[in-house]
Amino acid sequence: MDDSPMASPLPPRTRRLLRVVGLLAACAVLAVLGLGGFLDAYGQRERARPAQVIIVLGARLSPDGQPGDSLQARVRHAVTLYRRGFAPALLFTGGQGADEPRPESVAARELAINLGVPARATSLETASTSTRENARFAADICREQGWTTAIVVSDPYHLWRGQRNLRQAGITAYPSPARACRRNREWPLRVQWTARETLAVLRDLAIGH
Repeated sequence: MDDSPMASPLPPRTRRLLRVVGLLAACAVLAVLGLGGFLDAYGQRERARPAQVIIVLGARLSPDGQPGDSLQARVRHAVTLYRRGFAPALLFTGGQGADEPRPESVAARELAINLGVPARATSLETASTSTRENARFAADICREQGWTTAIVVSDPYHLWRGQRNLRQAGITAYPSPARACRRNREWPLRVQWTARETLAVLRDLAIGH
């Protein structure tokens, strides 16, 4: 005979509270997944249109100081847009990370010139260390040049925030995805980076950025 004490049932009020908490948690999870899906879908669509400049958002360099896969894809896509006549100038953004040998924008500009873009058609922003700074410092340069419209180029997952930050800085930006990057072509990386971006967007919204 099992004479172990039986667990007493939870009071009705506690059960109701647990149901509400569970429902709220499920809604929060669905909201986060929905935001991630939105960011991914938004970034896949080409929205480039004629503008005054093409802004290339920064991305990490490889250990030897050359553009990594994402930055290469962004630069090559921006050069394609430039050759197609979407804008007469390119603005490369991105400073030097703690473990990077030189600014990301310098490496990006070098690649663009090697691909045939005239140096006179390029500008650099070398101080930023985040997406928000990419946009804010790029906007400062745009105002100096009298530019008010731009095509913003980045990995697809990154474009909604990049466009939003530029708009907040006073620049009308048209997103254009560099879809050839591994972060977009390979599903595990695509999910990973979209998830990271979702958290970054939630952070910005939570602190009012």
